[in-house]
Amino acid sequence: MVKCSKLCAGDFDQVVKLQRPTRPPNGSGGFKNEVWDDVVDLFCSIKQNRGTEPFAHQRIETRAPFVFHCNYTEDIFETDRLVLEDGTELNIRYIDDLERRKLYLEIGADKGVMD
Repeated sequence: MVKCSKLCAGDFDQVVKLQRPTRPPNGSGGFKNEVWDDVVDLFCSIKQNRGTEPFAHQRIETRAPFVFHCNYTEDIFETDRLVLEDGTELNIRYIDDLERRKLYLEIGADKGVMD
């Protein structure tokens, strides 16, 4: 018996911008500070989990985790970030190919400070 995924295209009703860091040349042989360029708009389903405050490195880190589901693409990296429609910037923490079938991705992201 074949297992069918619980996700379908109709679930992806939120638009999220995927941004990638770049360092453009400054014209003098060096590079400018890092800037974030828009790569693509992703249609996703978004779920916000409860926030946490883990204690690490002698300080408390606040995190507000989100879980995104979207169609599979190979052009997403953990160094990228997601921007919600309201302008909220989220750091990608993990990317998982659901069911290992290259159909859907699960992306974990949060509003915490980058490690």
